Amino acid sequence: MKIRFMIIFIILISGCLLTAQESVKKITMPFGSFDIPENFVLKESVSTDEKYFFVLVEDSEKDGFVNNVSVEKRRNRYAKDNHFAFREAIVRQLLYQCNGKYDIDGDGYKTKKGYIVYKFIICPGEELLKERPNEPNTIQYYIIFEDNSFVLVHETTRGDDAVTDEAAECIADSFEAK
Repeated sequence: MKIRFMIIFIILISGCLLTAQESVKKITMPFGSFDIPENFVLKESVSTDEKYFFVLVEDSEKDGFVNNVSVEKRRNRYAKDNHFAFREAIVRQLLYQCNGKYDIDGDGYKTKKGYIVYKFIICPGEELLKERPNEPNTIQYYIIFEDNSFVLVHETTRGDDAVTDEAAECIADSFEAK
């Protein structure tokens, strides 16, 4: 198992940095707003009032698994200024859940809006891929913007998907709380 965590705080000078997509649209949710590439839409069939799933337009009518990004507001017991303790709790939980079968990498940064973001990349390890070759990859962005809650941007893909990677990063980097 590989685990590595670096704390890197970067002030982003601009919002979304896109290479594959050229334009974005603003999405407003009860807890805040964010930009998302124009070629992504809300997949209403799997979204709820608490958790919103976004997929590529061409995947919006497909049944079953499609690469996606979900966005939701969650509660926790940590004050915004105690984000290091929150990060450590996330790391402990991921280690427990992954049980040595996944590789975990992470870093942290600050958005141009001043929010702290912890990003974790979780990929199936070699042994797990032998058993389950279609096991998805996950990238999780924990956006800390107020006491006792956070926004989770959760990307799930099978294989490498730069377009979905960019969409998730765009959401996390452009998020603005209400």
